[in-house]
Amino acid sequence: QEDIPIILCGFSKGSLVLNAFVAEYATLLRFKRLSALQEPAPEYILDWQLDNCGSPAFKYPPYEPTLKLLLSKTPLSVLTDNSDVLLEFGSRIQQIHWLDAHRFPTNPAVVEELGRRLKTQQLKICLHGTPRQLNDPMRVYIRQEHDTFVEKLKNEAPQAEGNGFLINKMYFENERRSLAQHFRVLDVF
Repeated sequence: QEDIPIILCGFSKGSLVLNAFVAEYATLLRFKRLSALQEPAPEYILDWQLDNCGSPAFKYPPYEPTLKLLLSKTPLSVLTDNSDVLLEFGSRIQQIHWLDAHRFPTNPAVVEELGRRLKTQQLKICLHGTPRQLNDPMRVYIRQEHDTFVEKLKNEAPQAEGNGFLINKMYFENERRSLAQHFRVLDVF
């Protein structure tokens, strides 16, 4: 049904799926916008990681499991064949929640497209974190990506945080880091 609003959530490593969807949706938005301006559109689906933009982002430990994900150049035609359906679905997305996420979008082109929807108050972005993920000294890259994502969103849509369309909340700040916090965030967000 076309009038039902959609809320997307990605928890922990499930945020990787959310990031991939967000990148694909951002690619379609960018394609539509650039085509209307008669400017060259992207040739490939944007990747959500900054690394795909030509500059190394963060130092990941060799044991980081998401490093096994290969950056691939998927042709844009994979999305454009069904772009009307995908854009209609995307237009119904009212909120996106990263729940104690393991990774965050850092590609400036992806964040720019999200920022465009934030500016027009068509989308609410919520980041829900715990010390378990964001303050872990063994995985500082998670906090670095989180902070980079938040800063890029603020740069794209400076008013979004003040008007409640960008929410960045840390839960259990006064507690010692624990795995239990990581799962408790599902109860409190």
